[in-house]
Amino acid sequence: MPSQPPAPTTVDPHAEESPAARALARRLAPLVALPLIAGALAGALAAAGALNLPGAIALTAVAGGGAVAMAARGAVRRLARLDRDRMDSEERFRIFRREAGIGMFEWDLSQPYATGTPEYFAMMGMPRDKGTFTKEEWAARVHPDDRARAGKAVEALVEEGRPYDIEFRTLMPDGSCRWYTNRAVLFRTRDGRPARILGAMLDVDDLKRTEAQVRERERMFRRMADDAPVTVWLSDAEGRLVFLSRSYYAYTGHDPEKPPDDIWLGSIHPDDRPAVLAVWEHANRVREPFSIDLRARRHDGIWRWKLDTATPRFEDDRFVGFIGSVVDIAARKEAEERHELLMREVDHRAKNVLALVLSVLRVTRADSMKAYVAAVEGRVEAMARAHVLLAESYWYGARLRRLVEDELGSLRGGAARVEIEGPAVTILADAVQPMTIVLHELVTNAAKHGALSGGEAGSLSVSWARTSEGGLAVEWLETVGHPVAPPSRQGFGRMLIETLVARQLGGTITFTWAENGLHCRLSLPAALVSARAPDAEPDAVGEAEAAGGGAPSPGAAVAAPDTAPPPAEPPRRRVLVVEDDVLVALGLEQMLEDLKYEVIGPAHGVEDALALLERERPDAALLDINLGGMLSTAVARRLHKKGIRFAYCTGYNDREDTGIEAPTIIKPVSAGQLSKMLTALLRNPATDRTVPVRPSPVAWTHGAGGPSRR
Repeated sequence: MPSQPPAPTTVDPHAEESPAARALARRLAPLVALPLIAGALAGALAAAGALNLPGAIALTAVAGGGAVAMAARGAVRRLARLDRDRMDSEERFRIFRREAGIGMFEWDLSQPYATGTPEYFAMMGMPRDKGTFTKEEWAARVHPDDRARAGKAVEALVEEGRPYDIEFRTLMPDGSCRWYTNRAVLFRTRDGRPARILGAMLDVDDLKRTEAQVRERERMFRRMADDAPVTVWLSDAEGRLVFLSRSYYAYTGHDPEKPPDDIWLGSIHPDDRPAVLAVWEHANRVREPFSIDLRARRHDGIWRWKLDTATPRFEDDRFVGFIGSVVDIAARKEAEERHELLMREVDHRAKNVLALVLSVLRVTRADSMKAYVAAVEGRVEAMARAHVLLAESYWYGARLRRLVEDELGSLRGGAARVEIEGPAVTILADAVQPMTIVLHELVTNAAKHGALSGGEAGSLSVSWARTSEGGLAVEWLETVGHPVAPPSRQGFGRMLIETLVARQLGGTITFTWAENGLHCRLSLPAALVSARAPDAEPDAVGEAEAAGGGAPSPGAAVAAPDTAPPPAEPPRRRVLVVEDDVLVALGLEQMLEDLKYEVIGPAHGVEDALALLERERPDAALLDINLGGMLSTAVARRLHKKGIRFAYCTGYNDREDTGIEAPTIIKPVSAGQLSKMLTALLRNPATDRTVPVRPSPVAWTHGAGGPSRR
């Protein structure tokens, strides 16, 4: 910015003396007294009679003239030196004006015209040798857009004494225009009237064009930054945030007029601020790129994950700050969390599948080894088919039609006499495996004794419909060509079906033997049925949360080594089994009976277990952690309160912390592991080992109140 112009100067232009006149007066002043001295001396001599009157007059004249001549010669020499100095000074000033590109002008307000240097005329687009110009000629050379403003500035200088410091464009003869900055001062007479204006003009066109280019680049940068799908920011060398693109203000809901340095830290989650500040201070100190994940609050209060990446900026090896970008990575974070949970769930389900296989091996009954092998193979293959369908849908569920078709397709040629009818419904993940076993047992029975056993007149109809409560009603209708009598005893397959439906699926099933075949009615609750296709919702995490289930968190899960043999004569102790999977529960029940323990239950849910504990007092308990989407925390606390020793029996390597510390045995469980664990439980008395409940650092969920851990 130019400095302020000097205050108006008050002078009397008619009383001014040149420096040369003043110097001559000073030189002649001592000589003025010489004629007086000579006259006084001549008069004294004449009075004394030593000199007559004509001689005294002559003496006086000679003395005065000599003095005047001497003074004149000295003054001439002095004036010559001053003139040479003046010419040298003017030449130097002309050179300075020319090289500096400064134009000078002067306007005697008593005259209708002003004068200027050649540089000034060239700047105004007038001939350099013009010499003078009028106010109208000057105004004609000023750009029309600047003319009124420049004229008012001159009037304000003359009439009000305001500083004249203005930039305007002048029109060049070739039609172009250039920018100039103008400054002028006003001289006044002794009585305060405006006398003349003296000013200078400097070419700033290159500077103006550079400024315009900088502004245009800045405008383009801001536009690109504002229109970019990410937030762009800039900081200065002192670490202050000086620019945030419009998207950040829109995201946070802050006023765009608010300084960026005042809002960015407040929009970061409090738990992330220490790490962000540490990275920020380190980066400014070492001046190196950085990248950090953080959570920023949206305008509606929801926290979302962001990736903040920045690179240092340098100008001529001088550090001037950072340029960075903020990208939304909430989807990536959620995908990572889903993947982590999915891997844990795969591990858990794989162990559960192995436990199911072991249970199938233990509970299957047959009249011969061949029949036993066929029964085991059929049930294991059915579980494998269910596992494939769950894996394809990321453990969301499977279409009921696909389950029916797969089980019927396992029988060669059987599907040709089958009719399948019903709306498109999906059995959710928790019900797929037990429903597959139920269908497998029905198909197997139909192939051995019913509609698919080989008779030409046999047929099977499988249909289903949604109930008014949102559940599902399934009709299994077999038709054979001969009368059918009800079975004389309940077989293992029917027992397994009824247990799975009632205990694990929470539904009902009825068997009716008509004259021409079996009629089976099965109902499922609405919580296990969905209208969406399995591939429409491949989010295992979302379905687990919707079902109210919790993800397991780190715990001290240590599988007991399978080294201790069963005791020779185990005491007849009572063991409560809490397990939601019917087949696994049956397998545990079979092992405990083989080890000479009395089984209480099995309980397939939290309410069943608590109800049993109100009526019974076991000596020990085996407790699954996730019971149909609910944690068994309440059961663990009730067991602890009653002083009953228990062990967690789970498929998770890192179990969910229920607040009660207890040993853990990992599925699938062998008889040796089970014996060793129960021996240890029944040997040691129960003690109060309550531990604080720790949150599970599995996934962040976002809501209006901020993030919370599930």
